[in-house]
Amino acid sequence: MNFFSKVDIPASDLRIDYKSNLVFIGSCFADNISAQFASRKFKVQANPFGTVYNPLSIAQMVKNIAEGKVYGDTDVFQDVCRDNGHGDNLWHSWDAHSSLSASTREECIAKLNAATTQARDFLRKADAVFITLGTAFVYYLKDSGKPVSNCHRQDPALFERRMISVEEAASAICEIVENLRKIKNQTRIASPSARNDVARFTSLPPHRLYRIAAATPERRCP
Repeated sequence: MNFFSKVDIPASDLRIDYKSNLVFIGSCFADNISAQFASRKFKVQANPFGTVYNPLSIAQMVKNIAEGKVYGDTDVFQDVCRDNGHGDNLWHSWDAHSSLSASTREECIAKLNAATTQARDFLRKADAVFITLGTAFVYYLKDSGKPVSNCHRQDPALFERRMISVEEAASAICEIVENLRKIKNQTRIASPSARNDVARFTSLPPHRLYRIAAATPERRCP
């Protein structure tokens, strides 16, 4: 008597060994899995701009890395301590996790530019890139319409929260693929449209997840 269901999964042609350079970008799943690889002495880079959950912010981050964006004064803001006790006086970027924040504008900008350079250098020699999406909800700045990677505990009135469409998510995935290939065309990229590549989606609403996976092959990324 069988007490479990046997599932045959076709073997992938993607092979990873200790010579491989692996990049993990996206949700906390990327952080945790990359830590497992790193603890086993694999060569990895994970989330150069910190944990990023939504597809639009990941796409913008990869684009900035591919284009060698140079951050400046207008790309950071200071969280001034307010009368209600909120605010830490640190300098932040809407493009990055608070791990790249700093006590001075100059230090914050330096961290952002260093992260861009280091990520681009590592991606140029990457053998595989793992993209993990964490949510279909995106926070937009009301004054500019810019999607943010991190709200940095700012006033909720500054943001509009919206669930993006399947088409928007699929388009973001294709943009990620396109910009990764600008950095290194031979890199293997996590994609739900390729059976033999590695794909991982976490915490997305199930109906959105399945529809994104189904929609992407139809508009297969060039």
